[in-house]
Amino acid sequence: MSFNWRHYLDLANYLQNNAEDLPDFEEACYRSVVSRAYYAVYCLARNFVRDVDNQPFHSDDHQALKNYLTNHPHKARSRLGKQLNNIRIVLLR
Repeated sequence: MSFNWRHYLDLANYLQNNAEDLPDFEEACYRSVVSRAYYAVYCLARNFVRDVDNQPFHSDDHQALKNYLTNHPHKARSRLGKQLNNIRIVLLR
């Protein structure tokens, strides 16, 4: 059974829209929003590269996928690699 990683984006949006309803957990919600959104985009990008470019990446290949995308000649893929890196920097703060 394959997981639909877009559901993580849906969850991130839900948490973002409802964080203020949970004042004791508001910061945790916002931190989870960034984390879930990053991981959803990472997994969607990884699966796209695997399926379209036939490049095998695994669940822990964040740096390798980012490098592959950032250095890709296709502008949209290169931009995605840079965006993944920027989100990851925010997560590591």
